[in-house]
Amino acid sequence: MLVVLTLGAGLTALSAVDFLTSRGYLGEDAESKNQTQSQVKGGLLVGGRPEILVSSRAVMDSPILGHGSWAKDPHYMEMLDDALAESGLRNDPDVDEQFGSGLIPSHSHLMGAWVWAGILGALFWAVVFWLVIRAIVQVATRPSYLAPVYMYLLVLFAWDILFSPFGTWRRLTEGALLVIILDLLKTVPHRSYLPQNLRATTWRRGAFSSYR
Repeated sequence: MLVVLTLGAGLTALSAVDFLTSRGYLGEDAESKNQTQSQVKGGLLVGGRPEILVSSRAVMDSPILGHGSWAKDPHYMEMLDDALAESGLRNDPDVDEQFGSGLIPSHSHLMGAWVWAGILGALFWAVVFWLVIRAIVQVATRPSYLAPVYMYLLVLFAWDILFSPFGTWRRLTEGALLVIILDLLKTVPHRSYLPQNLRATTWRRGAFSSYR
C-alpha cells in the first residue's frame, strides 16, 4: 500500500507540474524549461538530471576502483556539454566547468560515490538506501508524534541518494539522520543495568511504579 501511494503521489505531482507549466501558470521560463526537458530522451527525470548520462559512462569506464576522490576529467565535461546540446539544453561550457570545478559530473549520492570510490562507494549508499526504506516502513506502520517529520526527512533522503549530489551541509544533516534511522530500526529494548534494589521509583501517570 505504501509503494502504491508513493507511486500515485509521484504521478500526480508530475501531472500537476505538467498541467501548470503547459498553461503558463508558473511563468514563461518554467513553461519553456518543462517543454525542453520533456523532449529529452528519458523524459523529465533525465532532462532535469542530465549528469546521469555522463556519470553512467564514467562508471562503465571504471566500475570497480572508480576514478578517485574529487576526480577531474575534461573528457566527461565535454561529453555532458555535447549531450546537452543534442537535447536542446544548451549551457555555457566555461560556466559549467567553473561551477563544477572540473569534476566528473554526477548528480546523486549513489553515482557520485560510484564514480569516485568504485563499487564499494556504491555499495555503501545502496545499504543506506535500504535502511531508509526500512525506516520509512517503520514510521508508516508504527506512527509516533514525530512521524510526519520523520517521513518528510526520510523521503527527502531517499530522493537525495538517487538524484541529488552529496556535499556541503548534507554531510552534517545526513549524518544526524543516519543516527535517527538506526535508532528507529533498533530492536533491542532498553534495559536497566542497575540492581533491582538501586532502581529509582517514581509516580508515572498516577500509578506508583519503578523504572525498568
